[in-house]
Amino acid sequence: KIIVMPGAQLIVDGGTITSSCPGFWGGIEVWGNRELAQYPISNQGYLHIFNNAKIEKANPGIYSSNGGLVVASDVSFINNKRSVIMSNYPAWNHSTFTRCTFELTDASGLSGNQYFIGAELIHPLRISGCIFANKIPEGLMAYPLRGYGILSLDADIYVYPAPAHPSDTIN
Repeated sequence: KIIVMPGAQLIVDGGTITSSCPGFWGGIEVWGNRELAQYPISNQGYLHIFNNAKIEKANPGIYSSNGGLVVASDVSFINNKRSVIMSNYPAWNHSTFTRCTFELTDASGLSGNQYFIGAELIHPLRISGCIFANKIPEGLMAYPLRGYGILSLDADIYVYPAPAHPSDTIN
């Protein structure tokens, strides 16, 4: 796994983070300090992932706790048991997921309660223009085991349509 501690930053500009080994790898943990605000970003661990980056075959892909700040845009989360877990931050949360794709295409190793985004004790989590798709054929994975798109436990989650992408504007 990759750990981003309070005061540290991880910037992922494109590229793929995955495992060539069987099973899932431990993903990216973004740690915070629940007693401090998320800004300035030096108060928390900070992950900025963007520009068609991919996180594959992780459990979870990203785990943010106690205020670790995550800003993700144009990211693909592919074949993760759990793509994102955001937990335990009582102050105002500024983490966002914009134009991200969450996708399952391979049932290998999946069982039980998988989900794309899980949020617990977070206020709020903003998700804009994201795509959630389980493309595993029903014959390979029974319907009750196909998982959840977004799972919430005492979290405020706002889901918005896709914002205009800068390349979509005509000057």
